[in-house]
Amino acid sequence: MACLRRGFAPIPVPAKQKAPNLPEWQHLKANEADIPRWFEGEGNIGLLLGEPSGGLVDVDLDCPEAMRLAAAFLPPTAMRHGRASKPNSHWFYRLEDAADPVKFTAHDGACLLELRSTGQQTIVPPSIHPSGEKLIWESDSDPAVADAEGLAVNAARLASAILLLPRYPEPGTRNDFCLTLAGLLVRGGMGPEYAAHFIRELARAAGDEEWRQRGKAAESTFDKMAEDEPVRAGTALAKMLGLDGKKVVSKLRQWLHLAGSPIPGKVQFQSQASSLMHLAGELDLFHDADRSAYATIQRNGHREIWLVRSKEFKLWLRSRHFDEAKTTLNSEALQNAIETFESRALFESPE
Repeated sequence: MACLRRGFAPIPVPAKQKAPNLPEWQHLKANEADIPRWFEGEGNIGLLLGEPSGGLVDVDLDCPEAMRLAAAFLPPTAMRHGRASKPNSHWFYRLEDAADPVKFTAHDGACLLELRSTGQQTIVPPSIHPSGEKLIWESDSDPAVADAEGLAVNAARLASAILLLPRYPEPGTRNDFCLTLAGLLVRGGMGPEYAAHFIRELARAAGDEEWRQRGKAAESTFDKMAEDEPVRAGTALAKMLGLDGKKVVSKLRQWLHLAGSPIPGKVQFQSQASSLMHLAGELDLFHDADRSAYATIQRNGHREIWLVRSKEFKLWLRSRHFDEAKTTLNSEALQNAIETFESRALFESPE
C-alpha cells in the first residue's frame, strides 16, 4: 500500500521468486481495493517499471565490479536496495522521458548491468530473494529524477569500466595502459575531461595508488592529437588486453559510441561535444541558489531560458548541431556537452 501511495505500481510475486505468475502482469495496475486480494498470505512484492510507476527505472548491478564502480558513474539517488551478498545492487530513478530497457552483456555472455524499464519489474524489500536472502533498503526515500539519455550514457560508461576493471594491469605497465586507453577514448570522440574521469575512477577501483595522476593521460593525448602527433589507441590496447582484447575493445566502441578512426589534422580534430563548445558564446549561463544550471538562448528574435538539463535545451543543441554539421548528435557527445555547460554555469557564472 505504501508503494502504491508513492505513485508506484506494485505487483504480487510468489514467495522466494523473482518473476510474477499472473497472466499479462505487465498490463496490470493495482488500486487500493486490489491490494488485500493480490497480496494475501506470503509472497514477494514487485514494482512494475517505466510508465506504470511514473517513469521509475532500476539500474540492476549484476557483478561485484559493478557495485564497486557504481557511485563513480551513476547519479546519486535516495532509493537503493540490495541484500547481504549484493548490497546496493539496485539504483532507482524517475525519468522524465520514456526509456527502453538496456542490457550490458560482455563478449563472454556475462551480464554486467541492466537498465530496467517499461515491460519489466523488480522485486523490492521486504521480499525474499530466491537465494533465501532478504532484500534490504539501503535508502528508502524518493528516487532521483534523471533524463533517459543521460542515464543511458552513465550506464554505458559504468559497464565499460566494469569490463576493464579485471584487466587493469599490474604495476610497471599502468602508465602505458592509461595512455593507450586515453587514445581510444579521445580519438573516438569522448571529451578529454570525461576520459580523464573515466580513467581516474577505473584506476582508483583497481587499487592503483597513483589513480589521481592517471587522468592526465587523457589531457596529454588530447594535446598530442591537437598537434597532429601519433597516438596509440584501439589496436595497441587490444594487444595489451590479451587474447580477448579485440572483443573487449569492440564492446567499448559499441557502448561508448566511439569512432573507429581518428580525424586527422590539428584544425579538423574536434569531437562532436567539443564542436558544440563554440555555442557557449551564444549562451548566457547562470545558476540559482539551489545550484540548478540555466542557459539563456536567442531564438526566433526573442530570449528563452531553459534548465541546462531540460529536454528543450537538449533539443536546441541537437538542432543547432544538425544545422551546422549536417549530422546527428550522438548521446555520448550530447551528455559531454551538457555536463560542460552545467559545470560552467555552476562554477564560472553568476547566481
